[in-house]
Formats: sequence, C-alpha cells, structure tokens
Amino acid sequence: MLVWLLFAGLFLGGCLARTAYEELKRRKRLKSGNRIAYLSTFVAMIAMWVGWFNMPVNDPWPVALPDALPTLGAVLSGVGYVLVIGGVIQLRGVENIPRLVTGGLFAKLRHPMYTGFICWIAGESLRCGAWLSCVVGCVAIVQILYWRTLEEAFLMTIRPAEYAAYRANTWF
Repeated sequence: MLVWLLFAGLFLGGCLARTAYEELKRRKRLKSGNRIAYLSTFVAMIAMWVGWFNMPVNDPWPVALPDALPTLGAVLSGVGYVLVIGGVIQLRGVENIPRLVTGGLFAKLRHPMYTGFICWIAGESLRCGAWLSCVVGCVAIVQILYWRTLEEAFLMTIRPAEYAAYRANTWF
C-alpha cells in the first residue's frame, strides 16, 4: 500500500503542478517563455507519468476482470502511446507552438495528446484490474478536461475565426 501511495502522490502532484502552471498562464502571471516554470512543469509531468505507470501495477486491491477487459486495456494504452508521441512529433514541441496544427492526427482530433492521456489512464486501469487507481485516474481526467478548456479558450483569443472553423470539423 505504501508503494502505491507514493506513486499516487507522484501522479496527483504532477497533475496539480500542471494545472497550477496552466492557471498561472491563464491569469497572465507567467511570462511567455518562462524557462524555469516550463522546466518545473515538465519535470512534474514526468513524475506524473512515472507515478501513473507504476500506480496500477501496484494497486493494493486489484480486481479480477474477464480476459477481454485487460486485453482492451492494453490496446487502449497502445493507442494512447501512439496519440501522445504522434502529437508531440507533429507539433514539434509541447509549448508555445506558433501555428495551428490541423493535419495528421489533428485533422480529426483537436487534442490527440489529451486523448492519449485519457486512453492511458483507462487502459492501464483495465489492463491491471486496478480499480483504486482508476478512481484516482478519474481525478486526472477531470484535470485533463480542464486543461483542454483552457487551451481552447486561449486559441479562440489568438485565432478566433480559424480555430472556430477547425473546431467545427474536429472531435474532442
């Protein structure tokens, strides 16, 4: 249980740090390009994912699931990897992207990386039968949806017509 709590703390701490970073940007309390804040948040995000990928396998109360569900979980996790890595490659970064990317993964999906994160959370919970980790993962999903809301609001302020048209033709 102690190991799981450590990883759950890393995971939730990383989520909260990312949310704080996004909130500070929204309130214009961070200057664009603030390297210290960005690197701190990047480290927090790494801690978040280290926490997540260790939390379900150490879940103190795993549940035996029908064989199809762990397999589905492995597939969801794989899809999540593809979406996140593909999104980062297409954006050529993760912060201060100077253009609206609308091709490749972004042609039909506005937020492939956030979608990938959600797939990881659901997938790893299913793969490991980790119901307690799934509950904690739901907290992160709420935060991911909040990050998405902030990002969309920002994009509507800097490219209103272009982003509105893009948004009308894409999912999530």
